[in-house]
Amino acid sequence: MVLVNKEDRDASQFMWIDDISKKNPSIIVKRFARVIFGVNATPFLLNATLKHHISTYKGVDPEFVDKMLQ
Repeated sequence: MVLVNKEDRDASQFMWIDDISKKNPSIIVKRFARVIFGVNATPFLLNATLKHHISTYKGVDPEFVDKMLQ
């Protein structure tokens, strides 16, 4: 699960009905806190996340990092 920063969560909103059995249900706008897999940006987000985490090991094993990023 990849966390979405709070300031970026407005980009992934959805509508929710509070109680479908009500005569006049209210529509509530919710925001995803995690990346939604299956949307068109998923491959980019996955690649950016992997690169970020792999790069954190540059000081530990630079050869491994270089091979993984190629």
